[in-house]
Amino acid sequence: MGTIETFYSRIFVIAFVLNLIHVFTFAEADTRCYDNLGCYDSGIFHALPQDPSFVRTQYTGSCRGHINDVIIDAADNETDWRIIIDNSSLDTSLETVFIIHGFTDTATAQWVARMRDAFLTKGDYNVFTVDWKHAAQFPYEQAVANSFLVAKQLSMFLEYLERIHGLSPDRVHLVGHSLGAQIAGNAGGDLKTSHVARISGLDPAEPLFSYLNDSMRLDNKDAIFVDVIHTDGERFSGFHGYGSLRAQGHVDFYPNGGTKQPGCNDPNSPFGIMSGKPLQQAIACSHARAIDLYTASLESNHQCVFSAHPCSSWEDYDQGICDVCPQGRCPSMGYGASKAFLGNYYLSTSAEEPFCGMSYVVEVKTAEGQGHSYGRLLMTLNGTNGMTNVTELNRVNHHYHDNESDKHVITVSSDIGDVISASLEFRKGRGLSALGTSSDLKIASISISRFYGNERLLQTTSFVTSVLLLDSMPSKFWHQKIPTGSDVLGNDPTRNELL
Repeated sequence: MGTIETFYSRIFVIAFVLNLIHVFTFAEADTRCYDNLGCYDSGIFHALPQDPSFVRTQYTGSCRGHINDVIIDAADNETDWRIIIDNSSLDTSLETVFIIHGFTDTATAQWVARMRDAFLTKGDYNVFTVDWKHAAQFPYEQAVANSFLVAKQLSMFLEYLERIHGLSPDRVHLVGHSLGAQIAGNAGGDLKTSHVARISGLDPAEPLFSYLNDSMRLDNKDAIFVDVIHTDGERFSGFHGYGSLRAQGHVDFYPNGGTKQPGCNDPNSPFGIMSGKPLQQAIACSHARAIDLYTASLESNHQCVFSAHPCSSWEDYDQGICDVCPQGRCPSMGYGASKAFLGNYYLSTSAEEPFCGMSYVVEVKTAEGQGHSYGRLLMTLNGTNGMTNVTELNRVNHHYHDNESDKHVITVSSDIGDVISASLEFRKGRGLSALGTSSDLKIASISISRFYGNERLLQTTSFVTSVLLLDSMPSKFWHQKIPTGSDVLGNDPTRNELL
């Protein structure tokens, strides 16, 4: 039972469910039409888009050297739009990106500005942010209904830019987070005579599209390229209102299995509820991580790449058995994603920016007579160039027994050089599952290998020691790097000591 984040997350979901109960109980199905924006059926959730004068969708355009140079109200007429754009610095011959926020969010959020600036640093783009904050609030089913109207407004704006200003839709990239990904999908699918080049869904509400037209069919190589990053598959599963289908693109990335991102379990984490971030973002740490990962892939000062691997499941990847790249190359998650790859891909990331780095396969074996412990293991690696931050070996509490192996892939963002030692910390879990369990964990051996190539870096055996929490200071479990060609180091008990 656990962290502050979990507590607030449950409140968030309870409020969400109460909203659904209200809708199913009191609302009636209906149809509503808005001039050139078309008609909308209330459908299963019995909610209809609110009036455009309430929704107040706004597009803010920027280009290099001209931030927020264009501010356009979607409800205004084309004559007003043209005056504003003709007097701006936008160059419609350039590639154009639209960034679309999600539920309870706003285009004035810090992450939107950071992503905008990252695009402008990466290349010579026009970047529009789509602000529909007035229509993106509770109750959720109302925000869902409003998202269809916002998508229609966006598709009409894209058609206007093509017709009047010569913007080629096949040079347009739509990036949407959460419910904003639905807006991206539906806006891209609503274009009548052409289609956008790419849609990037960042942990989208499910599924990514309410419908697929010919330009969006995943088996059509000339279709819109759709890449999706899944980071919080459990939070709202079954509550999005589109059925049980998951979001899907040409290439789907599942960092850390697509749920429970590193650093999001601990209320003392810089990404947790104590971070000072807005409440919705803090309690939805894993949900917001898709934004962080995509932005990190854009920022030019980050030299590492989010290489992902094909695998039958996250469980297999986490065991370190999917470290190969077919034909010598693997897709890059985020900005560098390519239409050359199709299917599901997995990768491990670190808990801190820039989230990419060196990956290791770590295997810990419990000792004879261990008994029953319940909790999580955390690790610090020490190298010739420094040490890593504390890294979660497993992000969920685990039941440990004697003679048991616990194996995971971890990623650290610090360049520590050659690994020379490691420290372990055991954090006992809480709640009913922890009743009667031990507060320490007896370790018999530990092995650390590189994820790529499985080069063994550390292996220590032939002793038993405990890893536990003492007065909030973890005991340290020390290991020395194996010399080249050596199978086992540590038979001398005097060299296997607790720091």
